[in-house]
Amino acid sequence: MHQIKFLHILCIVGLFLSQVVGAMQQCVINIPGQFVEFSTTDDVNVAANEITLIEDQSVYLRNGFEISSSLGLLSGDSAVQNQSNNSLSSIQNASFAGSNIFINFTRGTFEPKSNLQEFLEGIALIKDKNLFISFNKFLRNEQSEINFYNTNITSCAQSSEGWNISAENIYINEKTKRGSIRDLNLELFDKTIFKLPYLPFPATTERLSGFLMPDISFSNDGLDFYIPIFLVTSESSDITFSPRRINDRGSGVEINFRSRKEDMLNTFDLIYFSGDKKYSSNDDERWAFKLEQSFVISNLHLKFNWSDLSDSLLLSDIPTNLDSFSNRRSYTLPQKVFIGIPLFGGRLSVENENYISLNPFEIIEFKKAPKIQYEYFGSISNSQLSIDLKSEKFSKPDILLQLFARDRLSQNIKSFGRRDILDLKIASYLYASLINLNSIIK
Repeated sequence: MHQIKFLHILCIVGLFLSQVVGAMQQCVINIPGQFVEFSTTDDVNVAANEITLIEDQSVYLRNGFEISSSLGLLSGDSAVQNQSNNSLSSIQNASFAGSNIFINFTRGTFEPKSNLQEFLEGIALIKDKNLFISFNKFLRNEQSEINFYNTNITSCAQSSEGWNISAENIYINEKTKRGSIRDLNLELFDKTIFKLPYLPFPATTERLSGFLMPDISFSNDGLDFYIPIFLVTSESSDITFSPRRINDRGSGVEINFRSRKEDMLNTFDLIYFSGDKKYSSNDDERWAFKLEQSFVISNLHLKFNWSDLSDSLLLSDIPTNLDSFSNRRSYTLPQKVFIGIPLFGGRLSVENENYISLNPFEIIEFKKAPKIQYEYFGSISNSQLSIDLKSEKFSKPDILLQLFARDRLSQNIKSFGRRDILDLKIASYLYASLINLNSIIK
């Protein structure tokens, strides 16, 4: 799900610094004119051009300093470390480089005892997301509340030549695992195209109702933007409702419903657009859905795997994040219904199976209907009896048979039609002393 995990990554700086200031217990004297390096723990090293012991048990690192550990490298012009409360203050013109993040900020403070963190006028690069995040102020207070003030998020080197999301305030409560964005603006080529005064979201990977991170992409159809809304309906079910806007096509919605009961996962996926500017019949609705449902009523077992769509080009024209439609290599959609019931000690099942072609040059259906099957397995004395009786019919429209008749596949025409199969097996077992004798009639 689309969480704003990258916001939490900025807290790495605070965690990193807590290891450093908690480990520095030795006093040093002023050693100017050279770059001094010493280790405070096995994996934390501190170096500075000038280290001075000042009043209040504070160590002044100036004229350039570096603090390195397994988390990354913190460097800057100067900083003051107070050993009495293990705080790091007056951080000037500093940067932090980690495995997946790089942050620059002009001033900063960290107090581990009160859990206070403050960074001013900063910019961060999240490498795997290719996102630039700038902020005037980052503040984490004693109540584990995080605030970003005057924040901008973009993936463009020049946001005026691409897209940018700005917000007056981004708030995260680490205790309740909730967050909100105030005065959200989406800008495209330096023009505001979307505004939202308030956007709540869950700040965790746990299942909590709320807005998820907006998804933004560009294609030949222009800007593609949607905001997922996640609703937890029960401990075993949820719905994701995603209003969507594609600049050159129109507005629509995607819906995903999930429900789990025992070992069965039931899903419903829907794509819907009220119209498509690029589609020849742009007044027509374009839609696709897929239902996968399995449940048991008394001894009756029912399964549905049913799909349908408005036109065969929909899934090629409009990409989607819905898993059931995301396989671009699939050229059919299933339409299956299965009913199973116990009968005479065995099991009787009826299945209807069709496939809709997604090939626009082959607007036909592949059918196998109906399929009736009876399975029985039992024993009589020392003999075991297995019966499998199956009847099914395969069919395709006449137009497809005519196409096959013109090429080398014509010999496969005979494969269409009804099949009736009886599989009868009787196995007899006789045990004499240590010898196992058996015979099978099939």
